[in-house]
Amino acid sequence: MDLKIAKLDSGWLWLAETQPLPGYCILYSEPIVADLNALTVAGRAQWGIDCARVGDALIKVLGAIRVNYETWGNLNPILHTHITPRFQTEPADKRVLPPRQAYNWNAGPMTDPNSEYTQELIRKLRAHL
Repeated sequence: MDLKIAKLDSGWLWLAETQPLPGYCILYSEPIVADLNALTVAGRAQWGIDCARVGDALIKVLGAIRVNYETWGNLNPILHTHITPRFQTEPADKRVLPPRQAYNWNAGPMTDPNSEYTQELIRKLRAHL
């Protein structure tokens, strides 16, 4: 089993290999482009719509209070956006920071693609997308 969630109009959504926060996903462009500026105006609009659709699904499925969206492309020059749900249950000092400042991404729990939790999360996100 893999961590692929769904094909959206602008790309593929994957559940990340680590889960510093539950539901952390990455949207990769399809077709592959280097960055947001390589897309047409319509492509840029679709990218934003798809990112927001993922956020809506994370809010609905996991009860997130908000979602953080980060598009970097520094190490991997393929357009991709890190989509991270944020929760009321996070410690107050971490809840107000960007996720990568608040949490150690390298120490986050690894995602078990075969676990019932992971497969149920993927099914629920697919249903809302």
